[in-house]
Amino acid sequence: MNRLLLFFLLSFLFYSCSKRSEISGIIDNYAYQSNDSIELKLNFGHYSTKFEKYSSPISINGEFSIKPEINDFRFGNISYNNTELPIILTPDKKIKLIIYRDSVQYTNSPINDFLKQRPFLEVYPHYDSIQNDLKFSPRKFLEYSEKEKSKEISTLNKIRKSLATKEYNFLKNEIDYYYLNLIIYAGFCLKWYGNAELYNDKWIDLQDSLISYGLKRQQYHIYSNSFNFFLLQSFQFNNENFIKTKSEDFWVKEAGLKNYQEYLIKNEFDRINLDYLIVSKNTLDKKKLEKALANRLLESIEFDYYENLQCVYNYFQNEFPESKYLPEISKKITPILKFKNDQQIDGVYFFPTNHNYTSIDSVLNRPEFKNKVVLVDIWGSWCSSCRTEFKYLPALKEKLKDKNIEYLYVANQKNHSIEKWKEVINYHKVKGYHMLGNKELLADLWKYNPECLGYYPTYMIFDKNKNLILPCAAYPSEKELYYQLLNALEVK
Repeated sequence: MNRLLLFFLLSFLFYSCSKRSEISGIIDNYAYQSNDSIELKLNFGHYSTKFEKYSSPISINGEFSIKPEINDFRFGNISYNNTELPIILTPDKKIKLIIYRDSVQYTNSPINDFLKQRPFLEVYPHYDSIQNDLKFSPRKFLEYSEKEKSKEISTLNKIRKSLATKEYNFLKNEIDYYYLNLIIYAGFCLKWYGNAELYNDKWIDLQDSLISYGLKRQQYHIYSNSFNFFLLQSFQFNNENFIKTKSEDFWVKEAGLKNYQEYLIKNEFDRINLDYLIVSKNTLDKKKLEKALANRLLESIEFDYYENLQCVYNYFQNEFPESKYLPEISKKITPILKFKNDQQIDGVYFFPTNHNYTSIDSVLNRPEFKNKVVLVDIWGSWCSSCRTEFKYLPALKEKLKDKNIEYLYVANQKNHSIEKWKEVINYHKVKGYHMLGNKELLADLWKYNPECLGYYPTYMIFDKNKNLILPCAAYPSEKELYYQLLNALEVK
């Protein structure tokens, strides 16, 4: 009896915590095509480059329905026929819409009606549209931004009665932080950090507000990129010549190393964490430094920037042992710091780093690839998109586990340390054959693939006869790759 009660209790908790939104609608003047679908990309925040994908087949009448599970308001885009239409999803609410050629009509979603009428949804085109006489005066730009923000809030207030309280607060908050981003972006473009008219402290306080918002909502890389960018690009808001005026001995001492050569080696594959730590602790007050480093650590974890992560984390622990951010940082960073790059993972095979392969044919003629379809992944450890795609590989390989397919990963040797290369592969458990591509091998690969030259990652499919049949294959995150590999298996 107790077990049955526990079962129902757990079931209740599961379904009560799981909130499902629904988007359904119809495409105007739809011309039916088999296997046609509509896609929803749900961003992690408005300004995020990372997203979850959902899709729905389109019926012969042009109807579709998508039911993503969400626990908070989410920005996204409806993608169909090379058109992307912005949308906000609300937990437990259904949205009905009609998609026209280049617009969308909502039938029961005031929050999206408001979104549709906003003059700009992205900072960059908005900034480009502003007259130069406003841009070059910080005071005028601040007045302009405040005026435009007031207009949008006034429009929002007119429909307040049609919105739930949470919806109203969400939209007002979004407007506030949109214009905060606009002001900060303008400051980067015009180097306001050296302009006495704006006052350095006032602009830094704006940065502080931005990063606080990001940390509060656990959207570190979304709302606080500008804080990182500010520190990394200007390096110093009190003294533009900070970098130039510091001696080699200063950088060696601050990094806790023995000599400048050691510092250069330590920094060879890291242009972010070590310098960020040194500049931040020499330029920010303690309150802002805590937030800046917390953001830096969380963003490094998010995007796999592991070089010199240990020294930033050690400093943060020592300086801010009572920080409210420390428990979450420690939870996320512990498995990374425990990981050793020489750990052997079953199914991960490294070619010798001093190999002499100069063509893809010579590689594919090895016995490992005999009578096999081969998916070749050209990638780089510095490439966040490459690492993101690794996360989709296990599901793809599981679906194809009984097929005659091998996976070959060729990393650009010029931009890798051997340790970093192996560390990334082992950490993500990327099973398959791995090699550092020398200049000749990469040139040979790009020769077959001029349209994708220099794009990372790039995927190529070779049939079992070692003929290249797809020079620019789909990404693992795209369902097309599965079908492309199946088609390759059918080649005689």
